[in-house]
Amino acid sequence: MHLFNKVTDYTTAQSAFFDGMTLLFGGFGGVGTPPGLIDCLIDSGVKDVKLIGNDAGFPWIG
Repeated sequence: MHLFNKVTDYTTAQSAFFDGMTLLFGGFGGVGTPPGLIDCLIDSGVKDVKLIGNDAGFPWIG
């Protein structure tokens, strides 16, 4: 179990990623999607990840 402060960096967050995980993110629309976190997740190489978010904004963002 990883515990974070309210603000952390991508390297610290990336250490919590694992194959088969489910990741929920808040926000709404393109401005609510965390593109940096999603890029970090992709760069980590984890597989079979389920992303759950409320993003009905722009299809080219997030």
